[in-house]
Amino acid sequence: FLFRQFFKNLPIELEESAQVDGAGVIRTFWSVMLPNARGAIVTVGLFAFVWQWNDLYFAGLLNDSLGFPLLASKLGDGTNRLDTVMGTWIAQGRDVLQSIGDSEIKTDPLFRSLIANTAALLMMLPLLIGYFFVQRQFVESIERTGIVG
Repeated sequence: FLFRQFFKNLPIELEESAQVDGAGVIRTFWSVMLPNARGAIVTVGLFAFVWQWNDLYFAGLLNDSLGFPLLASKLGDGTNRLDTVMGTWIAQGRDVLQSIGDSEIKTDPLFRSLIANTAALLMMLPLLIGYFFVQRQFVESIERTGIVG
């Protein structure tokens, strides 16, 4: 849909002027239309990357037998494993943590949510970095295609 809207909004004069200059169909597409569609290509690429990054169900179907853990599935397991990790950490550093209290750290719901939110932020970090690099083309494409939201 984005490509259709983008190419539909390009003026027909671009194609006609390329034909007058002697360019064929492929040359017109390669030299005139494709450079103008850079923003739309970046936008569709960004949407496809985000879609595949968040597609946990399909990746889990294909990846279950290989034994490779998925990042999104490990995000939910992070707080469940926190008890064993914190138990080991507390056992090793008991002298430092005597004043805080062992059980307070392990059962504090704010600490658990802090760990879960940090893991979620780290999982979103590649998407944020990718968007940072293609932000200008993304905004330009949205303005050109006329998507209202």
